[in-house]
This record gives sequence, C-alpha cells and structure tokens, in this order.
Amino acid sequence: MLTPICLIPLPFVGIEGMKMKLSELQKQINQQEDEKTTLQRDIEEKMCKLNEINASLSKKAAVRNEYDRTIAEAEAAYSKVYVCIIILARL
Repeated sequence: MLTPICLIPLPFVGIEGMKMKLSELQKQINQQEDEKTTLQRDIEEKMCKLNEINASLSKKAAVRNEYDRTIAEAEAAYSKVYVCIIILARL
C-alpha cells in the first residue's frame, strides 16, 4: 500500500521548497519513463531476434531430419545389396 503524500507543507519548506521537490520528482519520473522506453525497445529487439532464431532452428531441424531419413534409407538399401552380393557369391 502506498503511503499518502502529505500535502500540508511544513512552515519552513514553503511553496518554493515544494516546487523544488515537485521538479525533482518530475525529473525522476522522466528518467524512469526514458528507462522504461529503452527497456521496452530492447525487449522488442530481443523478441524479434528470438523469433528469427526459432524460425532458423525449425528449418535446420527439418533439414537434419531429412538427412537422417535419407541416410537410413541409403543404409537399408546398402544392406539389401550387400545381402544379395553374399547370396550370389555363394552360387
């Protein structure tokens, strides 16, 4: 829960003191808003890069799977040819 701000100035602070505090508070708000904007831009850039990497990984995984399938088919075909050669050599 936020602490309420006392709007009743102390006698020695006066209006000028409150204006100085207001100015400082506004400066802090502006700095934090700038930082927030920078962080949001960084997040957007990182998300874009992450999406690019995910898309690239997906494509590369598909290609890898195709290589795996092709190699498995080639090895199976080679085994069949090898078996046929052994059988024919016995004849």
